[in-house]
Amino acid sequence: MLEKLKRIPATYKQEGLRGLGRAVADQVFDHVEFVAAQGDLRQPPRPARCSLTFELRRVDASLFEQFRTMPAPFPRHFEYGSVYGMRHCYAASVGQDMAALMWPVFQADNTRMVTRWRYLLPDEARLASIWVSPAYRGTGLIDACYARFEALCGGAGFRYFYTFTWIGNHGSRKLSARRGFREVGSIHRYSFRWQREGRGLYIRQRIPRDPLAPGHPGGDMKLPGVIE
Repeated sequence: MLEKLKRIPATYKQEGLRGLGRAVADQVFDHVEFVAAQGDLRQPPRPARCSLTFELRRVDASLFEQFRTMPAPFPRHFEYGSVYGMRHCYAASVGQDMAALMWPVFQADNTRMVTRWRYLLPDEARLASIWVSPAYRGTGLIDACYARFEALCGGAGFRYFYTFTWIGNHGSRKLSARRGFREVGSIHRYSFRWQREGRGLYIRQRIPRDPLAPGHPGGDMKLPGVIE
């Protein structure tokens, strides 16, 4: 304990007991803010700025099992399915390279960890837990993946498409804006630092949207093996 006290920065020590209490709190608690961006699927998807030729295919069971022993971030994506129960993983492949991974999420996934930023309604969808290989960042690949998912979900009757992005992820926020999404709210997560991702207290700002229309798609859809 004494060693830990010695490592407390001088700025805390100058405040005496109050500073000591603040130092303990800063090392124990975590606060993360996310920004919610909303896309209206009633509008045609904006053209993607991507010159790559790629295939967007569902990850099958055999490939998913291999994620367990592959280099980071693949074990983390293995956890999304094996630990948290997420259902749909897609890979964007450029030639022989697995260039990106992503997980489409619907209302049927509301009980799973990654939807705690915002519980989806029956006509809402989002693309979650996106990873892009460093070799393909800045190519417009994710822009094109968004366009394909937006067209697919919009054609199935979904009305809104969301992104939930860490407030400091300016690249993701710019991409959402370029695709015509508008930032409509924020989510604050308060947690102990040792809690797993997704655990903690969430303070959600109400997200504006039109009332749920009759004939909505019902909160889920059957996804194809390949999304064109």
